[in-house]
Amino acid sequence: MGCAFLMATGGLLGTNPGLIVESLDAPSTSGGLRIHAGDVLLGWTLEKEVPANIKSGRFETIWDWKWFQKEIAPRGTLALLISRAGQHLKVDLDAETLKEVGVRPNMGEMLLASYALGLEKLEAGDVEGGTAIWFEMEGEDDLKQWLTLRAAEAYGRRGKYEKELELMDRAQAQVIGANARLCVFMIHSIRLWRLENLDSASKVASLWYEQSKLEPESLVFAGCLSLLGNLARSRGDFDLAEKYHESSRGNP
Repeated sequence: MGCAFLMATGGLLGTNPGLIVESLDAPSTSGGLRIHAGDVLLGWTLEKEVPANIKSGRFETIWDWKWFQKEIAPRGTLALLISRAGQHLKVDLDAETLKEVGVRPNMGEMLLASYALGLEKLEAGDVEGGTAIWFEMEGEDDLKQWLTLRAAEAYGRRGKYEKELELMDRAQAQVIGANARLCVFMIHSIRLWRLENLDSASKVASLWYEQSKLEPESLVFAGCLSLLGNLARSRGDFDLAEKYHESSRGNP
């Protein structure tokens, strides 16, 4: 009976398989099918193989999506496997369309209610109240890391950059899984560079480099090399910048 109770409440208290399409900046059309807000993204397939002979994958955490956007989407024609109203569908999409798709974890009812309340406060301009609700939410580590980054973005949009960077540091300290580390290092270092915090950006970019160099043919690694080139150029070291950019262009 205990197991049955846990199974029954898992959908309320935890997260469920797949990711939810939360927003669409533009209509996504291809082959007569559309991605709709509320669709559950289950996985993806790619026509051609990427390094390590990967041709398909599943969306189990938000970090799978972040990695997919950078590593898989730019490589060619692909399809998303989705669930909508109990039906499984396959939708062909291109990389540009995927940039317009915003997703969130597939939260159970209780978590979703708290998330929605926090989001409502944020949209009303109460960033402190909204993020406070998010920080009180229980859930898996991946969810907490994502909520921390969402909170950082909310402060950044309001020009509260000190708080934004504090929360990004917190998110970086929280990460456990390899995919999560890779994505957080990437997001954090790029944001620091855009805020012209070059020393901190270089430190985080070096962590990104160490994590991504294990797959030297990856687009994520090429992105890291490109950022290191931008950082070198910002410091006036144009020779080093060119070396990094040349190396990034040598990746597929």
